[in-house]
Amino acid sequence: MTRAEFMRELRERLARLPAEERNAALSYYEEYFDEAGPDREQEVIRELGSPASVASRILADHAVKEARQSPHSPIRDCRRSGSSFSRCAPPRSPSR
Repeated sequence: MTRAEFMRELRERLARLPAEERNAALSYYEEYFDEAGPDREQEVIRELGSPASVASRILADHAVKEARQSPHSPIRDCRRSGSSFSRCAPPRSPSR
């Protein structure tokens, strides 16, 4: 896989992100490749893993961020109140 192929697949997999976040992520990885230099392209690709795994991490981070910003999010309410997450978790059903 080449840098261009990696970036193309990553771009496709991030299509559902808002344009600003997608562009920021793509710029980050372009800079990462630039800083490594063309001689280390394959090393960088091995280091990063597949575009699918990179995209999965980015999309997961985005989902958590969105959940925390939601006005009805239990994650947001827990963080705001300073409670431990276990106290904010929904109560368990009683055992039968």
